[in-house]
Amino acid sequence: MPIVQMLCDDIICRSILYPKSFPNDVFDAETLVKLDEIDGGSYAISVASRFLLGSDDAAHKYGCRAAVASNTRFASRNGRLPEPDKEQVYYLGFYNLRAGAVQDVKLDCYLLGIKWKPENDEDAHFEIQLSAPGAGHSKKELKEDRKLARQLIALCLMGAHRHVCTIDESRSAALDAIQLPDLAEQAA
Repeated sequence: MPIVQMLCDDIICRSILYPKSFPNDVFDAETLVKLDEIDGGSYAISVASRFLLGSDDAAHKYGCRAAVASNTRFASRNGRLPEPDKEQVYYLGFYNLRAGAVQDVKLDCYLLGIKWKPENDEDAHFEIQLSAPGAGHSKKELKEDRKLARQLIALCLMGAHRHVCTIDESRSAALDAIQLPDLAEQAA
């Protein structure tokens, strides 16, 4: 796989999936940038390259496909479709992040980077990765570093860019009523 370098002014986006980013039905920026363990103590957040997607419409289509993929995985695991409004995942839009702001996040235990990781036939898919730390860090230090990473990455969010997927148009009034804060990048 070729190395794809993100420049500091490149823009990435994070899809807003409901209800995943809404503990207790309230949007939470830190939950939006939840870190998933990927292997051997490394963590990642899925994002997409706005350069490769090319337009807001393409970013919305990418997010709609992500919601469909999540619902398909649920059906495969459970042998049934997710229950609407309880288990089903809906795409609500995306937040932008400036790659340089993310790459400027400094941590004590982990190395942070943005890596090209195509998946599900999505070449625009990248990951914000926290690389596994070397020895010498306590579990408490690692946990605190991951929490700090989520907090600082959440400060990089810009937007929201709302959208209702075609497949969800019958629920558009309810989905449009879900509050999404308009965020501006803050100094991390």
